[in-house]
Amino acid sequence: MKFTLGQAAKETGKSKATLSRQLNDGTISGIKKADGSWEIDASELFRVHPRIDPDTRPETGSEHGHGTDEEHPETHVGAEGLAAELKFLREKLTLIGTMHEKELSMLTDRIEELRQDREDLRHERDSLLKTLQEQALSVRLLTDQRTPPPEPPAAPPAPPSVETARRGFLGLFGRKAG
Repeated sequence: MKFTLGQAAKETGKSKATLSRQLNDGTISGIKKADGSWEIDASELFRVHPRIDPDTRPETGSEHGHGTDEEHPETHVGAEGLAAELKFLREKLTLIGTMHEKELSMLTDRIEELRQDREDLRHERDSLLKTLQEQALSVRLLTDQRTPPPEPPAAPPAPPSVETARRGFLGLFGRKAG
């Protein structure tokens, strides 16, 4: 026995859109005819979806152009999944906020420590500068700070002695000029 898409929808209580989607993704096997309609084998259809008794069959949305919630269980799963994901994301956001506050507190503490270190270093620098100034004053007191007297002008060179003048060029060889 073979069904068209509309007949399969009536037999299973599923919408045509649901069955069409399942045919396209391979959940249900069927043959697509040249005119674009589907031919679905009954055994294949009922393998995936149970047959619904015509007397107890609920009114499907396919007759009115829309499906019921029973036809789209993924809607319930999707909404439940979104609610779970929203809860997870809110918890994660709260956790991130808490971590951010802790990190901000740690950074604020570290900034305060660095400011205190800077102040300590300034005091140490000022103390060392004061000590250096005191030592420089002590060195000045212990050394003669008077300006030295000016040096006398240099004396002109002495004229050569008579003995040196006599010697002349020949005096270098040990002879006397004369």
